[in-house]
Amino acid sequence: MKISLLCFALSLLIFSCKKESTEPQVLVDLPFKVGEYDANDYHVLYSSPQVYDFLPQEVIDIDLDGDSSPDLGLGYIWSTVLGNISTRSLFLEANDLNPSWEIASHKHLDSIYACRDTSSSDPWLFRTLTYYSLNSNYNCTRPINEFHHIRDYGVPSRYLKGLEIDSTMMNADFQNSVEFYSSDRTVNPSVGTYRISNNYYENYPFEHYLVLRKKVADDYQYAWLRVRVNLSSESSFQIYELAIQALGSN
Repeated sequence: MKISLLCFALSLLIFSCKKESTEPQVLVDLPFKVGEYDANDYHVLYSSPQVYDFLPQEVIDIDLDGDSSPDLGLGYIWSTVLGNISTRSLFLEANDLNPSWEIASHKHLDSIYACRDTSSSDPWLFRTLTYYSLNSNYNCTRPINEFHHIRDYGVPSRYLKGLEIDSTMMNADFQNSVEFYSSDRTVNPSVGTYRISNNYYENYPFEHYLVLRKKVADDYQYAWLRVRVNLSSESSFQIYELAIQALGSN
């Protein structure tokens, strides 16, 4: 009798386990945070970083979600006019064919100073001055004791892991294009001399997170990238990991 009762109890236990295992599992929808994700979100952790080199006069396509359609463009614009004017810009932008993504950014301010180093007989004052920013590392030998103006640059905001992307992120400044570096160097005294540089990423070779968003219906879908920006002699943009928030999730 005891054996029969024991067998009956085991049968009930096995049946209840089978019944529980056949019930559909509900995926937990966690708040979308920088550097974190849940089973609802699209996530990629690369075994080795995806390295995109900054190539002069080219824009490199970056596909975030693996659908073979480019989402971002990594660009390097360099130009020289008559050997006197040199400009350089390294930037990240939404792809022209898929301009939906925006990048969280902020203004990087830099004071522009005037200097009397330019050698010229031109009577116009602005044509006899050198303009330079502190970031350009220009050593002015005849400084003028006041700055000329303040210039700002749209640079990507760098985030740390764990920040919740919620209503507070709605107030961030999202742009279709941001600069990692830019410079404007003119060395023709007849038109003035400029040595202005935005070195926002100089001496910052560390991994960090970028946050993106795109408008979907009446809401925003967010994404984060764990990246590293290398501005040494072999400049590159490296992606280690990314996640894209599932539509309709937290």
